[in-house]
Amino acid sequence: RSFHLIHNIDHISISIYTASGRQVRVINDTSTQEGFNEVMWDGQDADGISLANGVYLYKIHAVVDDEQTQTVSRLAILR
Repeated sequence: RSFHLIHNIDHISISIYTASGRQVRVINDTSTQEGFNEVMWDGQDADGISLANGVYLYKIHAVVDDEQTQTVSRLAILR
């Protein structure tokens, strides 16, 4: 997934959820630099098991100074 940052961020985490809201993975090793960034994900849950085809939700949570922001969107796994 790619995203654009308008300035450097202190911390970003990306959480992946099933459509029912169960968290299956958290990705913390992401770039926090201004500009376009890309995160590669192998489609596996936290236990290393490949997720089934379907629609999942992801939440990007960013922290800069003492302010926090987040955005939620959808992704699809198709093999």
